[in-house]
Amino acid sequence: MRIAVVGAGFAGLSAAKVLRQSGFDVTVFEKAPDVGGVWSRTRRYPGLRTQNDKGTYHLSDLPMPAHYPQWPTGEQVQQYLESYVDMFGLGVALRLATEVVSAELVDDETGWLLTSRPAGAQAPMTLERYDHLVVANGIFSEPLVPSFEGRADFTAAGGRVLAAGELHDLAAARGKNVLVVGYGKSSCDVAVPLSDVATQTHVVARELLWKMPRKLGGALNYKYLLLTRMGEALFRYLNLKGFERFLHGPGDGLRRTLLDSVGSVATRQLKLRELGLVPNGTFQDIARSTVSLATEGASSASPTAGSPSIGTRRSPNSWSTMVDRPPASATARCSPRTW
Repeated sequence: MRIAVVGAGFAGLSAAKVLRQSGFDVTVFEKAPDVGGVWSRTRRYPGLRTQNDKGTYHLSDLPMPAHYPQWPTGEQVQQYLESYVDMFGLGVALRLATEVVSAELVDDETGWLLTSRPAGAQAPMTLERYDHLVVANGIFSEPLVPSFEGRADFTAAGGRVLAAGELHDLAAARGKNVLVVGYGKSSCDVAVPLSDVATQTHVVARELLWKMPRKLGGALNYKYLLLTRMGEALFRYLNLKGFERFLHGPGDGLRRTLLDSVGSVATRQLKLRELGLVPNGTFQDIARSTVSLATEGASSASPTAGSPSIGTRRSPNSWSTMVDRPPASATARCSPRTW
């Protein structure tokens, strides 16, 4: 039985490994020239690191290497997935730099017809039949860049509009004025290294998000507070069970106090109030798709000569944060580099 897997990230590679161990003939299609999905060298931006620490971000049959830091870099995660391929002999099943153009269910619904071609080319097309199809290309496989009024004029004048995953070379931003749209992980991640080379770096966000330091007080790993059963129970589930019913019922005051205390520590540590970056709402709003960690290196204990200064302003529809790097000979101004 032939099975096609589209995507060679965490999901695609682990699915291929299990299916091959069960005796199936597996082919993994990957548009990028390497495995890794969002961790591919074609999608990594400068400053990319994991949100989860290495102890909670690995496949069950292959721990992250002991010499990796607590929060591995994007390059290290991609190398980890390469080692997974080697360990389980998945290389023979891979078709890298190959794009799946279409997948059609055959008339009697007994299989799939897949059309593929070399990535970036129009031909040649290859048509093959498979018994089953696993779609593992993820929700971040294609960047979405909104349409901005005046974009055509901007690019015609030499400006560039990029998704974070399309930024690979910081040198291209040297001496430029850079605008980063958004306040999520990738936005804050790229803003820090960009501020090292750009003349000015602005971050514009529709709304502020709560940020969490990786280590509270510089010592306690946040996972011991929020990535435990007790920590996760502090955030409301759709269906409450057991102790969660108490926390979100009679014990709601205790729950709020616990969360607010963590939020207070994070606010002081990241200097959010001094910078005008405290979001509306309460700290429990940090639980969306994931806990939003503050970008490593985005906050320094004390500014030094030549370090950027930061200013914020609020408009009716957005927040604006500006990092302005003074000349190297200038005396440091008052604010640390914090996002």
